Amino acid sequence: MAEIKNNFIRSKMNKDLDRRLIPDGEYINAINSQISMSEGDGVGTLENILGNELVATLVTPAVANLISIGYYVDQINNFIYIFLTDNYTSTYVEQGGGVGSNHFICRYNALNNTTTTLVTGAFLNFSTLNPIYGVNLLENLLFFTDNRNQPRKINVTNAANDSTYYTTEDQISVAKYNPYDSIYLYEPSTESLTADAYQSTMKDVVSKFMPSGGSAVVTTGGTNQSTFNLNNGLFPFYPNKPVEDQTVGRIPVNNPGGPITMLSVLVQSGGAGGTSVTFQNPTTLTTGDELIFFPNPYYNNTYSGDSAFLEDKFVRFSYRFKFEDNEYSLIAPFTQSCFIPKQDGYFLTTGEETRDNDQTQVAESSIVSFMENKVNSIGLQVPLPSSQNSLFSDFKIIEI
Repeated sequence: MAEIKNNFIRSKMNKDLDRRLIPDGEYINAINSQISMSEGDGVGTLENILGNELVATLVTPAVANLISIGYYVDQINNFIYIFLTDNYTSTYVEQGGGVGSNHFICRYNALNNTTTTLVTGAFLNFSTLNPIYGVNLLENLLFFTDNRNQPRKINVTNAANDSTYYTTEDQISVAKYNPYDSIYLYEPSTESLTADAYQSTMKDVVSKFMPSGGSAVVTTGGTNQSTFNLNNGLFPFYPNKPVEDQTVGRIPVNNPGGPITMLSVLVQSGGAGGTSVTFQNPTTLTTGDELIFFPNPYYNNTYSGDSAFLEDKFVRFSYRFKFEDNEYSLIAPFTQSCFIPKQDGYFLTTGEETRDNDQTQVAESSIVSFMENKVNSIGLQVPLPSSQNSLFSDFKIIEI
């Protein structure tokens, strides 16, 4: 029998003409076949292709009227990613709202015919009116956009291990949460009796006394007495002149590096040259005790930092979030300059003589020696979008 060959180089199906009139290179009908479009020897060859068959059910239990609005084929790993929804309108339907609230991102494994639900929830906000054409896979990050919601991204590895890994829009948005507020440099006051009082977190924790304070060592201790001899200490008052309502603290001789303990006494007067002090009510002191007048309430005897590190610096702070997959947020606004001048900016008088004051010394030398930063400890109050222990579960934040 004669062998009949026909090359369908036109790659055209023609059902309009009688089969006796079909030109060479065309064909009248074909099922499960395609014309080879290669540039090799087989160009124009009619070859069989596989037909369609049901291989898997994507969503179990089944949801009525689900339709695919997009897909992506990962040919390297033999995965197909499919976007499904039952929302045929432009309306957003809340979680559990029935028809229109069911959205899925599923993955089909072509090697073993298995399916995995990666993400589901009303927050996906899919719609058949907005097909998903923009899909791309970069390593294990699946990016997609539907011109309805902001561009999104999921980690397919994490989602495949846990279908509840993504539960909110903030977790899948390409545009990560932006820390829009600067770090707070204040906190509720520990010194004020007013409930709504605040204090700065910029502190001098090294100085034992405030700018107007001083210190001296007890040279002759005593029990339940009011006057004590001192070692010519630095006093916050003029010699031989009474100073009322001065707070006094004590560092005991047997613990010279310890904290300051407040004494329940008030200064009545100081001896000439700082050689003695008289209290308004009696107390007990030991020889070698260090008295602190106007003690610094923020003094920290265990401070181990460099107390001079910020003296000549105007530092500012900001922060940003690091998310899983090594993504970063925008940087937050910076704080104010963390600078408080020594002596809190005040010109102080250091003695009885007219020239023993800062103002006279500045006028003579043109140098304001105390205009250095006294801050050596700064508490950074970072505003967070949720509680610290839920930052990862809510926003996938792994570092600040």
